[in-house]
Amino acid sequence: MSAILDKDRTRRKLHLLTRANGDLRLTDQDFRVLWYIADAIDHETDLARRKQATIAKDLGKKGVRGVQLSLRAGPANSDSSLSGFSA
Repeated sequence: MSAILDKDRTRRKLHLLTRANGDLRLTDQDFRVLWYIADAIDHETDLARRKQATIAKDLGKKGVRGVQLSLRAGPANSDSSLSGFSA
């Protein structure tokens, strides 16, 4: 049963990233932040618990402001959704 859930989770994640890749409203940084969060999702809870400062540091940014803007611009705040993924 777990393998089936993992395949469904992976399918949903890839579908989200494919949709985001084609969304011309998202900047390159928006997509990188989304990818980072999608990659950080815990398989037990379906949550990605990362501090904005950690995301900024890992993406080579000096501060968190760009990450904050990307989180506001991402699919969770447009007509699409994270399909159950949380940041």
